[in-house]
Amino acid sequence: MNKTAIEALQTRVEDSEQRMNYQEDYNRRNNIRTSGLNESPNGETWEQTANLVSTLLGDKLQLPPMKIERAHRVRSSGSSAPRTIVVRFEHFQDREAAMRNARKLKGTGIYFNENLCPASQEKVKNQLPLMKQAQSERKIAYFKYTRFTIKEQTARPPVSGAPSGDRADSTSAVAGGDGVSDGGELSHEAGRVAAAVEAFSGVRAGTVVAGDGGVVPSGMARAGSGGGESGDDTSANREVTTGGGEETGVSQQKLNRSLRVRKKK
Repeated sequence: MNKTAIEALQTRVEDSEQRMNYQEDYNRRNNIRTSGLNESPNGETWEQTANLVSTLLGDKLQLPPMKIERAHRVRSSGSSAPRTIVVRFEHFQDREAAMRNARKLKGTGIYFNENLCPASQEKVKNQLPLMKQAQSERKIAYFKYTRFTIKEQTARPPVSGAPSGDRADSTSAVAGGDGVSDGGELSHEAGRVAAAVEAFSGVRAGTVVAGDGGVVPSGMARAGSGGGESGDDTSANREVTTGGGEETGVSQQKLNRSLRVRKKK
């Protein structure tokens, strides 16, 4: 078998693996991984576990009753902490509502994470150092599934002759691996942060929506950062997203042309 044939086979295998990973993630789209919920020392039935989750959704998140198809705890990793619960909602809209309201769990020690396949979890795990570095530099950093985005506040250039409140466009840049940042507010307010990595690596990652002010959705200021939403008059967002090789956003050259046109007016 020649080199070309081997490379063709490798490409087919990689494509097949990507399709399988996508399908597995899609099949988990109604799922959430919940960690931090106390576990009965005498064991639990799946009905008791589902009732624990339902109580959490109603009491802590103030959500109406939701149909939970199943809720069970994963295998113990040898830690003394309560085992993670995988929750499957009957309706995707209910799952979305739970993720949007998960910010109310801040300070409780309870976390909601995406339930991704092992390959996707590995992608998130490999990008965790980038997120930690961005947070140490007081930048906004978050995951959306396996896509990691960094947003930093940059000063907006003054616009000569522009009416009060007029602002220059924000600039964005995209770099890296699997996707392109949409630049808008995430439908999952807690970052829809992909992760559930702790089951495989012992590292809590992904949508760390409670207890960590560093992971926030697009358009929201990181807790304690002094930054503003996308409507803030004093700063603009510069995005760098890993997860795709495609570029999007307003280039600096286009921004400069826009400023010159405004100045002439």
